Amino acid sequence: MATTEKIRISGRQGITMELALYVLDCANCGVVFGITEDYEKRRRRDGDNFTCPNGHNNAWCKDELDRERAARRAEEKRAEQLSQELAAANTRALRERERREASDRQAAAYKGVATKAKKRAAAALCPCCKRSFVQLRRHLEAKHPDYTGEIA
Repeated sequence: MATTEKIRISGRQGITMELALYVLDCANCGVVFGITEDYEKRRRRDGDNFTCPNGHNNAWCKDELDRERAARRAEEKRAEQLSQELAAANTRALRERERREASDRQAAAYKGVATKAKKRAAAALCPCCKRSFVQLRRHLEAKHPDYTGEIA
C-alpha cells in the first residue's frame, strides 16, 4: 500500500525541513520505506528499478494505460507505414499507366505510318518524292489485283 506523507525534520540548530515522501512497501521483503515524489514520478515514467533499504530491486510495471498507449503508437506507426506503401504503389501504378499510354500512342503512330506507306505503294507512288511509277502500277494490277494497300 502506497501513500504520500508529509514529514517534518528538525535539526539541532532550529533548522526545520518539510519533505513529501511517497511511502510504499517492498514487494520482496515487505519493509515500509519512503522515496521522494519526484523520484517516484521518474521511476514510473522511465520504468527503471529502485531498491528498498534491504537492497531488493523493485519496479513499477507498465499499467494498462501505458500498454494501451504503446499499442496505439504501434498501430499509428503501422498505419503510417501502410499509407506510405499505398502512396508508393499508387505512384508506381501511375507511372506504369503513363508508360502504357505512351507505348499505345507510339504503336498507333507506327500503324498510321505503315498504313500510309502501304496505300502509297498500292497507288504506285514513291514514298519520298510522290512520283508515280508505271511499271510498279502494272506489276500490282497484273500480279496482285486484290491488293488495296490495307493492313492485313
